[in-house]
Amino acid sequence: MKREQIERLKETYPTGTPIELSEMAGEPQMKKGLKGTVTKVDDAGQIHVRWENGSSLALNAEQDDFCIGRSSKETETDRLLQEYRRDADGMQEPGSIWATGMGGIQ
Repeated sequence: MKREQIERLKETYPTGTPIELSEMAGEPQMKKGLKGTVTKVDDAGQIHVRWENGSSLALNAEQDDFCIGRSSKETETDRLLQEYRRDADGMQEPGSIWATGMGGIQ
């Protein structure tokens, strides 16, 4: 891999980037949909990832199939936003913080 390509990988996948796996060549235990977080891109162009299954296998950008995923923080924010929108639409669920307001928490 050329130096320019490695630098581009480092820019595209900085530490903390969420990753979602489609396929990792030669690693059947790494299932489609597995999520992880980039820990670094090394000087050989391997993308090191902390996977949710506890693995720390690196991605090879030329062989493996993956994409930038959504972080767990984004997912939680989306969930709260959807709950808020349900509240705004008048579809409150009994007992939810949005239905009872802060005064309902005991």
